[in-house]
Amino acid sequence: MALKNLEKYIPNEDTKFILVDEVQFFSTTDVDILARIADDKNIVVICYGLMVDSNENIFPASRRLIEKGADLHHMPTNCQCENCTKTATHHLRFDANGNVIRAGQQFALGDSNYRSVCRKHFYLIYNGFLKYK
Repeated sequence: MALKNLEKYIPNEDTKFILVDEVQFFSTTDVDILARIADDKNIVVICYGLMVDSNENIFPASRRLIEKGADLHHMPTNCQCENCTKTATHHLRFDANGNVIRAGQQFALGDSNYRSVCRKHFYLIYNGFLKYK
């Protein structure tokens, strides 16, 4: 079920689990509601999403999950730079010409403009010392 916000959401009586994808795009109020549902209704709530945007700023919903004491589990993936085997910890966003986007709206649909990279490659590419290949 896709919801615009959770302010009026009431889980069915037989709900055991709630799975949330792309939680970084939720509001902090929605995170509070999810925590309240987990605590009051004894429902397991599992959220998936990014911690930081493509400018290394933590998403408000991700910050709120930490503030609420959520159990966080890192799901590792590899850096998408050629010949790199390090764990991806950052995300770069590119325009249609392959240039790094450093400002503006951080909510963009689709994943074709994003690349997951390690911290070293993020620094080098974001600051223009290396071109993404």
